[in-house]
Amino acid sequence: MKLREDLRQRKIQQERLAYVLSGISPVAAYQIGAMSLAGTDAEIKKRYEDAANNFRHEFYEHVEKKKKETGDLGRMIVTFTMDDDGNQSMSSAGDREPGKLDTDGLPKFSPPKQTLSEAISPTVLPIGMILMYSIVAFGAASVAFVRYDVR
Repeated sequence: MKLREDLRQRKIQQERLAYVLSGISPVAAYQIGAMSLAGTDAEIKKRYEDAANNFRHEFYEHVEKKKKETGDLGRMIVTFTMDDDGNQSMSSAGDREPGKLDTDGLPKFSPPKQTLSEAISPTVLPIGMILMYSIVAFGAASVAFVRYDVR
């Protein structure tokens, strides 16, 4: 688990570096801002992984609680056999009767929700960069226009 978390942190660092380097381009700034506003940015994967991990823990706790209530350990025995002719067969047996799976009270997965403020806050910097590029371009065009000599 620690190895997976270490890999995740390294990926996050690489993504941050890529976003900083892409800040030079106004097109990249627009894309990053639009993706953040739409909720489809790179952070969506982290939000869903966190929600899935939380759900996994809730589900495991529910299953353990049900096992303690019913005394059902959920054991299953699988047997593979091969006869003299080389025909293979498989049989299985378990503690639970087929069709008797109780799904009452199972926790439901709920996808992560993003509030408006959470969606807008990451767009401030990219929109600021686009405004800065626009002001610099307009200023440069104005200076060039004023200095232009018609003669």
